[in-house]
Amino acid sequence: MTAVFRFPANAHQARTAAAGWLVATLCFIVSALPVLAQATPPAAAGPQFAPLPAAAPRPNGPLAVITTTPLLADLVHQVGGDRVAVQSLLPPNAD
Repeated sequence: MTAVFRFPANAHQARTAAAGWLVATLCFIVSALPVLAQATPPAAAGPQFAPLPAAAPRPNGPLAVITTTPLLADLVHQVGGDRVAVQSLLPPNAD
C-alpha cells in the first residue's frame, strides 16, 4: 500500500491536517530536547587578565581622533580616556 497525499477537500480538513502536523512537530521537538541538552558542551571559561596599568600622559597633549559617528566616538573615548580628544563628524542623535 502506498501513501498518497491528497489536498484537503474543505477548510475543516485543512485545519485538521495542519493541527496534526503541528502536534507531530511539537512532539518531535519535545522528545529531542533532552538529547539536545546533553549534546551541548558547557561554556569554556576564558582566560582572566589583570587590568592594564595606567598609561603616562602624552608629552604632546591628547591624541586627536575624529570618528564618523557618535557611537564610535564614545567607543574611542571609553578606550582612550583622557589620552584622546575625540570629535565626531555627525552630531549626537543624527542619522
